[in-house]
Amino acid sequence: MKTLTAMEQGRAKDDHAFRALGQTGSFTPYTSPRAHVCTISGMSVVALPPGPVELDMRDVPFFINVAPSVQPSALHRLNLNGRDIRHRSHLPRRPALDVYAGGSHHEIVAANSDWELLIQVDDGRLPALAAEDWDDRLEDTFDMASLMDPVALQLSRLALDHLRRGDPDRLYVEGLAIALTARAVGLATKRGPCAPTGGTDARIARAVDYIEAHLSDDLSVALIASEAAMSPSWFAACFKDQIGQPVHAYVMARRCERARLLIAERRLPLAQVAAACGFAHQAHMGRAFKARFGTTPKEARTSFSS
Repeated sequence: MKTLTAMEQGRAKDDHAFRALGQTGSFTPYTSPRAHVCTISGMSVVALPPGPVELDMRDVPFFINVAPSVQPSALHRLNLNGRDIRHRSHLPRRPALDVYAGGSHHEIVAANSDWELLIQVDDGRLPALAAEDWDDRLEDTFDMASLMDPVALQLSRLALDHLRRGDPDRLYVEGLAIALTARAVGLATKRGPCAPTGGTDARIARAVDYIEAHLSDDLSVALIASEAAMSPSWFAACFKDQIGQPVHAYVMARRCERARLLIAERRLPLAQVAAACGFAHQAHMGRAFKARFGTTPKEARTSFSS
């Protein structure tokens, strides 16, 4: 059984998983400590623990709430921009993807039965995530949409599993959040599939060159996409289509390959190898290295010396 961290123990004693009353703007300061902020893309990704939720906020940016669990959660009150949606209040909340387009006032009272995922996009940053498919008129299309989409639910489960372990990988979390956000907007506005991936070989090649030259940096999906002159969501789709791997998986593979070369040279301590290859720390490199090669960096160094 997983041992709770001190932060999780503190949260377990709290009566509320999420409580923000009479607040304005971002909800991130009031949510779970299991959060990751993607600064360049303007996204906050939060793993929200079970418990009561009370939200009364104004001028909230665009956000997504995904409840992937089959355990029903209770939605007691939902008031959006003065529109009181009472007909939902007596129904148990099943797995769902809820998309909120922001507005002047949100009031939500619920009881979450299991972990849920929240993604908030900073004010004005949403069009840049999927610029090729964005239409200014979409801002007035809806204020809330509740959907059932297996792909979105699976993406949210992957993000929750990763965030709950702590020490999240920027590329992995950001990639999932971008994919989930683009999909949610497309479904909610009935825009259909994203921009085509064909004809972007030169841009993806430019991105691959940039990744290779900056493996030791703290890479971001949004940053790599900007080097390819593409929006993050379009870039991620094109990269996977042409390279055959998501951005995170490709970068992790290249970092592991470079680490193996440096380990074989035996010039640098393992901690410095991890830093030189862009890993957050030595333990991060160890997990990725063993997953790829079936052996630890220390064991690899020993085998290279024999």
